[in-house]
Amino acid sequence: MKNARGWLAVDSDAFADGEKSEELLHALAPTLELVTCWDLALDVGGHYGRWAVPLAERFGRVISFEGREDVYECLRANTRAHENIDARHLAVGDRFDEVDIRIVGTAADGNVGVSTYAGSGSTKMVPIDSLDLEGVGLNKLDIEGYELFALRGAE
Repeated sequence: MKNARGWLAVDSDAFADGEKSEELLHALAPTLELVTCWDLALDVGGHYGRWAVPLAERFGRVISFEGREDVYECLRANTRAHENIDARHLAVGDRFDEVDIRIVGTAADGNVGVSTYAGSGSTKMVPIDSLDLEGVGLNKLDIEGYELFALRGAE
């Protein structure tokens, strides 16, 4: 792991110096105006926690899901000080499965966010509905093109 603008990041991530959490939250402001329940936010594709941390300031609880183990370790370390953030090493989809999360596309240039889910593997995947969550006010999804499958699992 390396330090990138105060965040722990995967060593090979050439894009770790992206937006600050405050900038991301500002970009999300129009969406937050529509929130009617502030109990729980889901951060699907938690990455390093840059969404989870500012969301935890607004919501009673944040569950942040990250399927890549190396990225999850950074997420867990970056959110450890926030008691209302629950970081989980899980992939979210439309079914129960064990998936392999592979780096594809332009990831060779250091973008750890470019990944895909493939057949049997070592990361547990669950549908959101199976988690029996109540009070969800926001479901933020950033899972590299797999968003529709995650939404199918959250009907």
